[in-house]
Amino acid sequence: MKILKTQEVPVWEPSQKVICTELCRIGSVDMELWRADVLYSKENFSERTLRGYHFWGVPYVRLMQRYPVFAKIAQIPVTWFVEDIAYQMGMRATGNRKGWILREIFFKPLCSVIGLLAKENSWKTLWNGKSVSH
Repeated sequence: MKILKTQEVPVWEPSQKVICTELCRIGSVDMELWRADVLYSKENFSERTLRGYHFWGVPYVRLMQRYPVFAKIAQIPVTWFVEDIAYQMGMRATGNRKGWILREIFFKPLCSVIGLLAKENSWKTLWNGKSVSH
């Protein structure tokens, strides 16, 4: 198993992976899984893919922050997603097939296509003054 060092990903720092970051902030995603997700994303998601993700992900996080039911809706597929990424990063012994399908068949291709047309949607104001709950 790989141990991620704090200096690789700070204990708490908002990230471009906005939905995972919000779920980690409220305690619905394990911080070690979140760290693996952040590192994997930096290494494997293009700027275009992230731009497409932010097009819909930033507004979705705002919904999550205002209406907690949206966080509950996202929690299960996000857990699949980050569990498989933790496997890819050597932090879990087994992958999550649903997470792999979600990431490789849906998330990356769709976000990449959206990113061709989308303008940058800043995520940096999502957590002004908010801290992690665990």
